[in-house]
Amino acid sequence: MGRSTKTTGGAGLTLGMIRAVSEAVRTRSMTEAALVLGVSQSAVTQQVNKFEVLTGLKVLSRVGNTLFVEREDVANLMERISVLSAHMDRILQDGSRKQTLALPYSISALITVDPALAAWTADRFHCEAMGFRDLAHHCGQNAFNFVLRPLRPRETEFDYQFECQFQMLRPQPGAFHGDNHEKLPVMLPGGDCPTRDAAIDFLQRNNLPFGEVGRSEDLTSRALNLTLGLSATLLPKGFADHSTHFAGFANCPRVGEPFGVRFGLQGIQTGYGRSMASAFFEEFCGKLNGHGVAING
Repeated sequence: MGRSTKTTGGAGLTLGMIRAVSEAVRTRSMTEAALVLGVSQSAVTQQVNKFEVLTGLKVLSRVGNTLFVEREDVANLMERISVLSAHMDRILQDGSRKQTLALPYSISALITVDPALAAWTADRFHCEAMGFRDLAHHCGQNAFNFVLRPLRPRETEFDYQFECQFQMLRPQPGAFHGDNHEKLPVMLPGGDCPTRDAAIDFLQRNNLPFGEVGRSEDLTSRALNLTLGLSATLLPKGFADHSTHFAGFANCPRVGEPFGVRFGLQGIQTGYGRSMASAFFEEFCGKLNGHGVAING
């Protein structure tokens, strides 16, 4: 008699199988999935095969070197389970195993305007604020679990993106030492920061002649110059509207309309870091909602 093929209805499935299927579906490549998961290609193939045998479901098919998804419903379910697993892993981590996050000064300042958001962030992450050049350097390195940085208009390789509203402000009437200048004195982010490029584009589009009196990516320096009446500057709208550290912002005239700057999140961690990044990104942006932040797409 021939041996019959029996399934177990999913009994015996492991998170390793689910993560292997999820990454193979996402990347359409066993090799790429192996790189993301930090295992060998053969290990991914074995896990996917075990999943299909145990469930009796053919999720992937191969034509040459290309993988095709046969069951989108199953693939979507596997991704949701992977994200849920990442959530649970983070909850179970103790304080000595917090995730590390490198982020720009602008987003760091924005977090401080909401005490609940600041507490949520501090409870989960060791954060380090830094300038754009350092953030760009750390993308693709292993120094941080996550790197968040502003994006240039044509950058599209970041899967997790949001847009943050920025506002140009000038000192309140009577405090501005630049009223007699033909050009608007401004302090903008320095270097090759995309936020700087966006600010200059905004000033030019609005036909606002300007002269730089200084450059700094540190929002504290720019905010101080604003409140002392030394220069106009660019700030995250949520920070300008809600900061209690610089009460004078409320009386500072807004220059033009707010405009958006895109930010991207990159998960550096190997293993199932992608699911961790997805879970963190959704929760983080949810906390920032209402402070001038919206997820792209």
